[in-house]
Amino acid sequence: MATRTEVIETLCASLSKIGEEIFANQLEHDCICVDRNTKGLFNPRINDQIVQFLVDAVNEKISRTKEIEEITKRVLETIELERR
Repeated sequence: MATRTEVIETLCASLSKIGEEIFANQLEHDCICVDRNTKGLFNPRINDQIVQFLVDAVNEKISRTKEIEEITKRVLETIELERR
């Protein structure tokens, strides 16, 4: 199981990759793990468009996975019916 730090680092790397590769460094994407304010709290500087891109990508992946599962279920049901 990933630690909290590993999860944050992975999300940070993903947000940075989106900022660099999708938005060509035109939007702010200094991540949640690089800047702390005087109270030791993270001060994220991530453009909303970058976060939304990540959310949309996750939702799309979930949707496609569910579609594949449903198609697989129907194919298996069809095969079972043909065997009878």
